[in-house]
Amino acid sequence: MRFSSNLKKIMHNKHMSYEKLQGFAQISPQSVARASDHRISTCTLKILGKIAAALDVQVKDLFDEVPPQN
Repeated sequence: MRFSSNLKKIMHNKHMSYEKLQGFAQISPQSVARASDHRISTCTLKILGKIAAALDVQVKDLFDEVPPQN
């Protein structure tokens, strides 16, 4: 199963920089980087929960499931 990240779009809509998100969520720059691209599937739920709380969204809003390609 693959996932695509919605983090960049949410951050843009909320006028949130990477630096602000790192501070509000109290996570590392590497965690934000992973959550913002195809590596989101390697993030723990704890990290995604911190990001969602900092952005005032639900964890499920941070990603979309990508259907398998045939």
